[in-house]
Amino acid sequence: MDLINSGNMELNVLLGGGFIRHSSVLFLTEAGSMGEIVALNLFTNRLTAGDTGFIIDLDIPPQRIREWFKFKKFDINEFEKNNRFYMIDGFTRMYGERYSDEKNVIDKPRDIVHINAHISEFSKVIEQYKPNAFSLVFSSNLFLLRKQPLEKVINLIYKEGVTLSRFGLCIFVFDKGMLDEKSLQILEHAFDYVFDFRVFEKDRKFQKYLRVVKSPSPNYMDDFVPYEIRPTGFALSTRTVEEFDYLKQQMKMLEEGVLEVLGSRVTIQDPNFYPIAFEILINELGYEEASEFIYHQGKRGSPLIKGFREQFKISDLKKAVESFAKLTELRGHGELEATFDESINGYRFKIVNSPYCSYFKGLGKVAGWLTAGLLAGSFEIYTEESYECEEVKCVAKGDDHCEFIVKPSKI
Repeated sequence: MDLINSGNMELNVLLGGGFIRHSSVLFLTEAGSMGEIVALNLFTNRLTAGDTGFIIDLDIPPQRIREWFKFKKFDINEFEKNNRFYMIDGFTRMYGERYSDEKNVIDKPRDIVHINAHISEFSKVIEQYKPNAFSLVFSSNLFLLRKQPLEKVINLIYKEGVTLSRFGLCIFVFDKGMLDEKSLQILEHAFDYVFDFRVFEKDRKFQKYLRVVKSPSPNYMDDFVPYEIRPTGFALSTRTVEEFDYLKQQMKMLEEGVLEVLGSRVTIQDPNFYPIAFEILINELGYEEASEFIYHQGKRGSPLIKGFREQFKISDLKKAVESFAKLTELRGHGELEATFDESINGYRFKIVNSPYCSYFKGLGKVAGWLTAGLLAGSFEIYTEESYECEEVKCVAKGDDHCEFIVKPSKI
């Protein structure tokens, strides 16, 4: 399957790796869920990744959508100038207003035949950008067209979903409260992916949840997951323990005695294995030579990083680092926090409960040479550029946690 990155690591995990490029997605929202904001976040993620975006809007005042882009500090005007963003306004004249600031306006949004003709004509523009077109359709108001038979409305949605998905990914956003049960079932059957957005009361607070009801991937997770809307985007509130279920799904016994994770063979070892080997090397070679040897062994890299990159296709280094931190925790390497430090043009990794350095408490010197090598090697595998890593704090020399700096090599 040709999977594309949603721009959100946790969502990729729920989906089973990402979205299929040519697919249709159904968002079923309810009051307070802010599912339309989740859709807009995915929209900006894909534009940043290189797609050309089209918003077909029958539900929201276009100026509100533009204000959201401005609030997010996303320069949608620049995309528009470069023909990377188009807005089709079907809302303004839905309620009798005649003037719209948008270049593309649906004149008769209450006439289903006119809507069909307008979108069909504009599809010629969208087709020019295939397979990298990303269409976002806000169309709950179609179900207010009471004079139109319901079958015609659903047929239009199905037709447009098939058409737009030929050019790339498309998302349709509907308010569930405007649909009857039969219509919901028909629509769920018609789309490749189905998301259910809910608001539940928990501990006297309202919490938003989303669930991937349907996905073509056999590895998707069908469960309600809490999420939050933040100024920086939307964030799934999954933690390491919850995500461990997914890691277990990724572990496969391909044949007797062979264990695979993310396409690479792995083994489960005692956490003291490497520290004991390092200790033997120190006794045989001395600390300096043993440290250099262990560092370069680690820098050869982990095949898991290659498998991770190929499966999740995260192109942005910052998001890749965040995902790498989660993967590190899931593998039992300690609690890891990563931040970008502009002053050094590199990343700082804080690790609590390192299984390697904890073994050497009292050594008086840093002991995370294997981790340092793995960090540098992972960056090199991911970026295909030269990196170096230095451990500046270590529990082995008396610090309360370990800290590593990863930055481009000077050479």
